[in-house]
Amino acid sequence: MNPAPALWRDPNYARAPVLRRFRAQSGGAADFIVRLGWNALQLTNPAGNSFDLVDYLQCLPLDPNPHEVNLRASVGRDEPALAVRLILQRKTPEAAEATRVALRRSAVRKGKTLDPRSLIAADFMIPATSLPKNGYSAKAVLAAYRLRWQIELAFKRLKSLLHIDRLPTWTERGSRSWLYAHLILALLCDDLSQDFLDSSPEDLLDAAYVPSLWAVQKTVLMVLIGIVIGPLAIADILAPGANLHRHLANAPRTRKPHIRYPVRDLF
Repeated sequence: MNPAPALWRDPNYARAPVLRRFRAQSGGAADFIVRLGWNALQLTNPAGNSFDLVDYLQCLPLDPNPHEVNLRASVGRDEPALAVRLILQRKTPEAAEATRVALRRSAVRKGKTLDPRSLIAADFMIPATSLPKNGYSAKAVLAAYRLRWQIELAFKRLKSLLHIDRLPTWTERGSRSWLYAHLILALLCDDLSQDFLDSSPEDLLDAAYVPSLWAVQKTVLMVLIGIVIGPLAIADILAPGANLHRHLANAPRTRKPHIRYPVRDLF
């Protein structure tokens, strides 16, 4: 069974040399799914004849079903072509029009003439993949590609809630220990958040109640931290012990602060 494919949202990755290098570095064991622009690859059919993607798009029927075609992408001179499988999914009229509006605005902003072929391709979402048709239907590839935004949101939650992008040390051992602890906490948050969402009352699951995974995980994180360090009472903060107060203080500085806290005898 192949590993999970790499999901690339940025069309800049849709370059034949980049995709060939990705496949080669994994020994052909990893696959890719990447969004494709109509002019990103120099395409040929399996017989070696030039393939015009825009002409092909114009011949597709007006239906919501995905279509697919197996092609070859030129990598470079004296290099074997890269096999790619294109999934062609027609967008809704609203989504296609939004894409065309964005293209026109971008052309005006950059002072460029908009290629009419871009407006034709705006009707479609075109992922390219190395996954075979056997075992990976076009609908399955599209469903996997749609997960890429959820992956990006997961990393954003790791940064905003766990601050996992702020390593307190740059030593290998210290960084590894810190990351392991935070990854364990992240996994616990994911498991407990799913349990919480599964317990949501069915009569609330409508358009007026859409649970926020960020808010759920923040609540779960606060509960987990409370379990680990225990509840913190006002009396603990006001106690004269040094540990908590040192934790809340600034690090020693050469330059003396203008104001020292607490401010006493001001008047």
